[in-house]
Amino acid sequence: MKKVLIILLISGITFFSTAGFLASASLLTAYTSKINYATGLGYRFLNRTITWDDNEYSSSVKASLLTAQFSFSTDYGVTLTPLVGVVFQNFDHLVFRQLPLSVELEVGNMSGWVFGGNLSWQAIDYSGIGGGLKGEFLYILGTTNNWSIPGLAVEGKLTGKPTWWEARVGPLVTLTSLDNFTPFLWTGYSPWRGNFSLEETIESLNRTEEKELQGKSHIFITLGSVFNISAFRAKLGVDFYPGKDGLDMGATLQILYSF
Repeated sequence: MKKVLIILLISGITFFSTAGFLASASLLTAYTSKINYATGLGYRFLNRTITWDDNEYSSSVKASLLTAQFSFSTDYGVTLTPLVGVVFQNFDHLVFRQLPLSVELEVGNMSGWVFGGNLSWQAIDYSGIGGGLKGEFLYILGTTNNWSIPGLAVEGKLTGKPTWWEARVGPLVTLTSLDNFTPFLWTGYSPWRGNFSLEETIESLNRTEEKELQGKSHIFITLGSVFNISAFRAKLGVDFYPGKDGLDMGATLQILYSF
């Protein structure tokens, strides 16, 4: 009798263990098979009003970002899109008063690298309206630039390098009832922080001044639409950054190929 019970017990454990393993494997396969991939290119024009020295001075930064993107998305509404690319940026003018010679720097195009990505989650889709959250982070690493100092009897030069980052996070609302395109509204909080390091060299005299920069507006509103054309997906958006002193605007274009 004991042998029969032991055999039944072992058989039961084996059956349920095997069934559990097969169910887990099936669930894992089903889950991983829901991941979709897309790759493509993106362009973004960014225009932000910035301040420094306790809001004593203000200017603007304009940047064009060209990026390569790779997107992972699941049927559970989660999409992760890392990106990397190049940036061409223009700081309108920056004021440096702590150098041996005060400088009002009007910076033209400066190149650099951009790293970052975005993560979105569509939590609900009810009656053709989707709702969720989206976050994005961009880090800009500028290249080192050199300028000569005019009007000096001796040799002098300036060496500058900018770095900055921007984040955007907030609710995302989409209209999902249309066939080939999906309008969306994304709004929320968007801090901008940066640093501009300027080194002044006049013969043997050398000094560096750091400027801590920040965006004047902390709110953003993005209106746009996603267009689906066969395996291609194009996204166009217009960005608004309202502030008490005015309105900054930008735009985004993204083209991805799904496979």
